[in-house]
Amino acid sequence: MPEHVIDIVDLCKNLGGKQILNRLNLQVRKGETFVIIGRSGSGKSVTLKHIVGLLSPDAGKCNVFGIEMGSARRRDAESVRRRIGYLFQGGALLASMNVQENVALPLRELEKMSEDEILKTVRQKLDLVDLDKVEQKMPSELSGGMRKRVGLARAIARNPELVLYDEPTSGLDPIGTAAIDELIMNMKKKLKVTQVVVTHDMASARRIGDRIGLLFDGRIYFTGTPQDLDETQDVVVHQFVHGEVAGPMTEKSGETKRYNVAKTPGKNGEPPGAPEAEKGPETTT
Repeated sequence: MPEHVIDIVDLCKNLGGKQILNRLNLQVRKGETFVIIGRSGSGKSVTLKHIVGLLSPDAGKCNVFGIEMGSARRRDAESVRRRIGYLFQGGALLASMNVQENVALPLRELEKMSEDEILKTVRQKLDLVDLDKVEQKMPSELSGGMRKRVGLARAIARNPELVLYDEPTSGLDPIGTAAIDELIMNMKKKLKVTQVVVTHDMASARRIGDRIGLLFDGRIYFTGTPQDLDETQDVVVHQFVHGEVAGPMTEKSGETKRYNVAKTPGKNGEPPGAPEAEKGPETTT
């Protein structure tokens, strides 16, 4: 059995009176890149915040490195966070600090290192994300892709074992997206880290993901390899992957049904993929 870095069991979270996560279950294996896809507002970023301990579950458990983050003592939770790097949306750089200061920030605040050691580490991390001669530049002088690279350099500054990425390619053109994807793949290869990536970009998900999970109706509805994702006959998955307006994800009833993609029109003029008898979600592992 593979070692699970993350083991989430029946996780529930209500925010602003809305049930965001509803008995979500997820396991992430050591050394893999797991990609979470889903519609805006479906709870992808909320899931990441539970993993890093920024949010606590209303019910259920979120185990990271064997520690249940929702009930962990402060010391134990901090020991887990020490092993996690987090790339926030847009990079989340501090506008008043230059690149060097941004990357050095967690080292200065959380590590006992000399200034020479800090600057050496900053240079090493910038090299890892393919940035050169940018230490003195301000965030406003950088392109969107460069800001994300700096954010990633800061996220890996403390040599984490687990890296979380929240929409790392959002707002980038196709070339910039491919460059960030390559960086994510290099992080796995060079640093041997486990990675969880939240994205809307299906091309990116297929490139970087060992496994992909579709978050729908508050839970991980489907899990599988990129090939599994493309070959499944499930209409919920089909609608999202192909960006179709009509389908179960956009139904207003709020009822989760089980669908199958039909290659020919259904009976009595029904459209392809008309709902069959309800079943549980597909979970290809």
